[in-house]
Amino acid sequence: MLEFFYHPNERATFVNRRRELALLDQLRERVGRGEPQRLAIWGQRRIGKTLLLKEFSARLLEAHWPGLFAYLDLEPIISSPENFALTYIGHILHWYRTGWSELPPPLFDLNVLQQIAVDAPERTIREAVATLASHLSQEKPQYHALLTLAFEFPNRLSLETNRPMILILDEFPELLALERYQGLRPLSLFRGLMQQGRISYLLASSAISLMTWMVDSADSPLFAQLERLALAALPEEDTRQLIARLAVEEYGAEVEDEIIRLSGGHPYYVRILVRGLEDMIHLQQIAPSREAVRYAFLAETLAPEGRIASFCRYVYEVSLRKATGYSTLKAVLQLLAEEEDTPAHLARRLKVSQPAVWSYLRRLEEVDLVVKEEGTFRYRDPVLQFWVAATTRGIQVGPFPRREALSGLVDL
Repeated sequence: MLEFFYHPNERATFVNRRRELALLDQLRERVGRGEPQRLAIWGQRRIGKTLLLKEFSARLLEAHWPGLFAYLDLEPIISSPENFALTYIGHILHWYRTGWSELPPPLFDLNVLQQIAVDAPERTIREAVATLASHLSQEKPQYHALLTLAFEFPNRLSLETNRPMILILDEFPELLALERYQGLRPLSLFRGLMQQGRISYLLASSAISLMTWMVDSADSPLFAQLERLALAALPEEDTRQLIARLAVEEYGAEVEDEIIRLSGGHPYYVRILVRGLEDMIHLQQIAPSREAVRYAFLAETLAPEGRIASFCRYVYEVSLRKATGYSTLKAVLQLLAEEEDTPAHLARRLKVSQPAVWSYLRRLEEVDLVVKEEGTFRYRDPVLQFWVAATTRGIQVGPFPRREALSGLVDL
């Protein structure tokens, strides 16, 4: 019944995550005992965060969990306070009424919600939609009141139905975009209503530094309010299982070892390497081998049309756009692509002061491109580091490179 939310083809690529699912299952049990839970989950882009949340959601619903449940991706609904309140309430209503067993309307608008409210036996639904309509009819809606209405709605629904609720908010830091409206402080408002209510929240994001700030910084309204779960790359056993699910034939331990080495267990890179290897085997009529995996990696990473290249380009450009000082930060990234480095050495290479370099590195940390370890800075993602180093040197291959064209680059 969840195929509109979690397609079977997507679910087929989920592997294990036993520790994470065990933690989420313990969370579910505590919620069932009337203990509201609040958990922050973060991980790199495409690391499998959303897949984990969808798998947990599916297991919860398939077990006929008696509580209420809703999953929302905040990124596409943060366009304005009006749209956020409307869509936030609309999604929760759709989960409550259908359990996502049917597609939601293409767009939640006030008419859709009013049609739902007409026949709703729950007073909470009727009152929330009526209040929403009243706010939206105003020439200048009160944004604070709109957000309060949205954030209070799931708690009021839980109270009226006398059922606990788990609410998953994916890409939660997108909420900060609403701060540009009339001095709104959505995070502080959310914290206040969360503390007063009985809703259990799973707040997830691929913005690692921002989420850790929200959880760990004393300047954050959510400081000391959330447990945390950092989602890492897949362990070796799970990576082998994912390879087996994706591959059309058995590759053998040596080929799997090379896929694991080059992907680092990152699920997205594993999928691309398996597909790239199959393309290489089919187009060039070669047998699976460690060398063939390396060729597939180079073709996917160094060809402009390569899938890893496209992903790296997206991460690189999107992350830098979020930081100030594009050209200088780009220079720092190019140097770090050669090797991890200390701020003092980077300052000498860039011919700037150490305080300036520290400022650049902090900005790159904030957008999750670099990480500090034992006094040196390095790329968070080694594959992205390889791509930056290659493109900086002007290394590029065609969309369907022959092995001969890659032979000089294969020594990874």
